[in-house]
Amino acid sequence: MFSFQVIKDRHLFAVVCLLVMVDVIYLAVWQAMDPMIRTVREFSQEVRGIVGPNTIGFKTLVSIYYLIKNKPKPIVTRSDRISSLRVSYM
Repeated sequence: MFSFQVIKDRHLFAVVCLLVMVDVIYLAVWQAMDPMIRTVREFSQEVRGIVGPNTIGFKTLVSIYYLIKNKPKPIVTRSDRISSLRVSYM
């Protein structure tokens, strides 16, 4: 079904060189058509302690406070089929 053939070294090197040349040509055309451009942007500094990568933001603290202060009130309903009470939160 399959016949295995021995590949000579020069054929292997030729295939590898061909693939490297195709890759170099592709990258050269890509660089010529759409060159990489370096853009430097300056951002204003953020105040450390209020908002930072390792701290909790002010809006998050306000949201947590609001959730703790205004807990949802449970709604108690009686089901017709089940004799127990159901408690659901809005």
